Amino acid sequence: MPSKSFDFGASQTPIKTNAPLISHVDQINLDFKEKEVEKYAKEHKLGYVNLRNFPINPDALVLVSKDDAVEGRFVPIHAAGKELRFAAVDPTNAKLKEIAASYTAKGFVVQLYLISEESLSFVLRLYDKQAEKVGVKVLELNEDALESYDKEIAKMSALVEHFQSMSDVDILNAILLGSVKTHASDIHFQPEKGRVLLRYRIDGVLHQIFILPPDIYENILTNLKFSASMKLNVGYKPQDGKLNFQVTGRQIDIRMSTLPTEFGEAVVMRLLDSKKSIATFDSLGLVGRNRAVLEAALQKSEGMLLVTGPTGSGKTTTLYTVLHMLNTPDVKIITLEDPIEYHLENISQSQIRETEGYTFALGLRAILRQDPNIIMVGEIRDQETADIAVQSALTGHVMLSTVHTNSAVETIPRLLNMGVKRYLVGPALNTIVAQRLVRKACTACRKEVPLTGKIAAEMTAAMTEAKKAQPELEIPSVNHIYEAVGCPACGNTGYAGQVALFEILNVTKAFEELILAEATPREMIAQAQKDGMVTLYQDGLLKVLAGLTTIAEVMSVTSA
Repeated sequence: MPSKSFDFGASQTPIKTNAPLISHVDQINLDFKEKEVEKYAKEHKLGYVNLRNFPINPDALVLVSKDDAVEGRFVPIHAAGKELRFAAVDPTNAKLKEIAASYTAKGFVVQLYLISEESLSFVLRLYDKQAEKVGVKVLELNEDALESYDKEIAKMSALVEHFQSMSDVDILNAILLGSVKTHASDIHFQPEKGRVLLRYRIDGVLHQIFILPPDIYENILTNLKFSASMKLNVGYKPQDGKLNFQVTGRQIDIRMSTLPTEFGEAVVMRLLDSKKSIATFDSLGLVGRNRAVLEAALQKSEGMLLVTGPTGSGKTTTLYTVLHMLNTPDVKIITLEDPIEYHLENISQSQIRETEGYTFALGLRAILRQDPNIIMVGEIRDQETADIAVQSALTGHVMLSTVHTNSAVETIPRLLNMGVKRYLVGPALNTIVAQRLVRKACTACRKEVPLTGKIAAEMTAAMTEAKKAQPELEIPSVNHIYEAVGCPACGNTGYAGQVALFEILNVTKAFEELILAEATPREMIAQAQKDGMVTLYQDGLLKVLAGLTTIAEVMSVTSA
């Protein structure tokens, strides 16, 4: 796919900085000093830590002011319940003893560790960036800020030129503002040798924005990890966290994950607008027979509705839209999510925490004791969850969930492979929705091209097949379609926004019998089409004929 430019590509040279580099000799000296401190600690029966390798709890730093830390020549490095850990250069320091005694009087258990001068200096630098609370958690950018950044965001290369005179926090704010202005769904930091790539995902496609030098990136990363309540010094294993920032009166929530790589920690930040309106069937692109089948499924008082597709195909958005439509005062709805992406009124939403033992299966068992009418499980990924979900659908509950398959029909073997009994699959299922996202052609610059030749023949054949399955299907009568061109309004890509392609399988009695008879996927597809199913490819062509997208986009996400 073509890359969306936004004039971001002009600056591909890392920003120059004057940050000092540690030589090989300096590193040997530092290692020697650490060994000396460690030896002294052992001789005096004290604990020892090297704070460059110790996972500092960011919540601990706020327990002691920087002034007290400097005077006492110590830093707080861990806080959990009533347990505190202080790391000091001089355990006999009077200020250290005074502060430790004050916490002991409050019922805290204070443990003391010995550190080197270098360790102390390292953490005091974290204070400069973090303990004064200049992190992203308190960021609020108003309309005036948006106005002042507008030109730079439109041409990011101009903003990069100002980075040398900006603070790390200002640089981070500009990056976050850029993501808002360009409607990015994700921000990617990708470390490489001697540089870090910054990329935005816009309308499902990654676009390189500019290149950061490693030292500026390290400062930004420290800021982000602090704001996301991650371990500041842990770079050798993945971490997950959450943070948010305020802009133009609304809150943007961020899910952040880190991954250790050869050249540093890679970061992906998923942006979630908490005030973003729930989509409608119209905005999703649900029309005609697809819409009618889904609306009929929502009238049923029990059974399972599954939404399927690869990561990034809009499954969660569709589920939230369905939940919004089902959310009436006479029903109780409970969801299990990982994570909770949007908060819905009058719905009980529960956050899965697998690292703490709270799994989808465990949560689903608990939900059934809460007397719900409608249950939404973020994803069915194992046999235990699948079995409970199926039993719930068979015992008077509406069950909504997602699975990862490429088509509606492929959901059947996926459930069977998970271990669900074949004789339960058909009766439990009501509807399967497969979907993909394609980019919408920019209405400001799209170009009409005649519908002739090979393309016309292929589209006619596909629409003829669709008509056989669904005689009442309305096919637009046009003599042209559109191609993407590119203009300033769409960042010279030819596309702006996204729309979904749908393939909705209605599980009829005839289809149930095929499941029991162990029919092949080909036989199931034939029956689904006989029952009126429009394929993803066919729905894509209908949207091409309607002028919403292009043949190139449809072909990129479907197989004819």
